[in-house]
Amino acid sequence: MTVAYIERRQLEQRDKSGRIKSVVRYKVGYRDAAGRPHGETKRRLVDAERRKAEIELDLANGLWRDPRRGEIRPEAWVARVDQDPPRPQVDDAHAARNHIEGTGVTEVRHHTASQDHQRGGPRLGR
Repeated sequence: MTVAYIERRQLEQRDKSGRIKSVVRYKVGYRDAAGRPHGETKRRLVDAERRKAEIELDLANGLWRDPRRGEIRPEAWVARVDQDPPRPQVDDAHAARNHIEGTGVTEVRHHTASQDHQRGGPRLGR
């Protein structure tokens, strides 16, 4: 069983007028299944207690996921995208034809923006 804890932290911060103000934050600390430490900071004690209970429940049920798992550096993302095989190019007419098939429409008329303007705007969904 993994136990999370709440640590009260008191900080000194400057407000907009430049005065130093005492601010309280609450750190929810815990260790994952592999023993690595994690922590989250909350402004209110109620929020910290709620998050602590959620974390303990998720860890006990094996549902906890590392919040940093989805982070990826831009360089790594670009390198991964460059390694992906290129997708086949599909022209607009082909895409429209595939989209309209099965809707009962037998003819697609092409028109310009000026024709839309003369009709009072595009008639979408009518």
